[in-house]
Amino acid sequence: MLGFCDRVLRFNAGVSREKFAADPMRYDATVRNIELIGEAATHIPLVVKKGWAFFYGCCRPRVGPICSANYEEYSLSIRATQGR
Repeated sequence: MLGFCDRVLRFNAGVSREKFAADPMRYDATVRNIELIGEAATHIPLVVKKGWAFFYGCCRPRVGPICSANYEEYSLSIRATQGR
């Protein structure tokens, strides 16, 4: 999941909403990685999910730079938990 988050951040670093919306390849790559995060999340035990509830509201149908702060927060939190 961290790798997918990192990709979304990398794909959209410094990208405006207009540029994001005008680039179908960037959009599709971002959406795909968010889908992969969602798929991976279905395999997380419930007890762990309850501890990460703040993340699950981030990426409903909203896609793009608007979610980057949430991804960064999520990524940092996971890495801290793993001691990285």
